[in-house]
Amino acid sequence: MTKPQVCRDHGIEVLIDDDVRHLGGAEGVDLIRILLKSGSTEAIAVPEGVKLARSWREVLRILGAELLAHGGERGEITGF
Repeated sequence: MTKPQVCRDHGIEVLIDDDVRHLGGAEGVDLIRILLKSGSTEAIAVPEGVKLARSWREVLRILGAELLAHGGERGEITGF
């Protein structure tokens, strides 16, 4: 079972990971996937459907943009 599948089974809408391998296998899962490479300045290949963040501030910016893009249809951002 992949992390995206676990997210789907538990109603989780956002998956943030520092290993791109854990962000795959999301076919059929409505999930915001963010690859966090904190402080990295190197070029990073990011698969389709995955957003790249180089800091937690960028993670928040991406989440805010995703919420706006979906007209607030996704749940609230909690846990901060």
